[in-house]
Amino acid sequence: MDFIPSAVTPELAVARVDKATAKNGPLILGEVTQKGSAFDPLRILGQRLSLSMLSLHDPEWSRLSHAYGLASDTPRLLTELAGSTAPHTDYESEPWFSLWSSLCHQGDVFTASYAAVPHIVEIACKTEGVIDFSFFQLPASIEVARLNGKGPAIPEELEEPYQRAISGLTECVSLHRDDPWDEATALSALAALAVAKGHAHVAEAILNLDGDLIAKLRSLDFD
Repeated sequence: MDFIPSAVTPELAVARVDKATAKNGPLILGEVTQKGSAFDPLRILGQRLSLSMLSLHDPEWSRLSHAYGLASDTPRLLTELAGSTAPHTDYESEPWFSLWSSLCHQGDVFTASYAAVPHIVEIACKTEGVIDFSFFQLPASIEVARLNGKGPAIPEELEEPYQRAISGLTECVSLHRDDPWDEATALSALAALAVAKGHAHVAEAILNLDGDLIAKLRSLDFD
């Protein structure tokens, strides 16, 4: 695959990567130039999402919904998330607590959930170092819920960026493959890979794993 010269526009770079991906398969991270070059996979994936996702300044957010009503507060939460990417200390840590409770509430998802997923994936891809497991787990959980009929249809204008973000989870996980992962991150990354490859039932099973169930699986104890 030819490297993209730095003189090309971001839009043209994304178009060339998409065309090459369609012809040759997914981007292979080991076959690119160093980070910061015109053909940096992190930069290309982030740009690919940025070109199509709903801007955080778009008034459309106030017409989308989440668990507690209109989603006018979701852009603020996503902005906070961009500055708080490290693993959180407890389940009430913000902004993750509010993002989870509003976007994937007791297994239900909403139109704002679909608009938020590309931003969550983009932030994860642009972050260097260890990230919170929810960057993988929340998009995977939203997709599982959607496919289980636990949310509305994706609005037409959100369909492309949402699907790009879900499929882009494979590259996102790969970008963080050298980070130290605890068990929660490992399980969440596996679930993200499963939904990205169209295996939501596998992702759902992974998301339901806990220490007790893993122990039973290891000992084949199903009594």
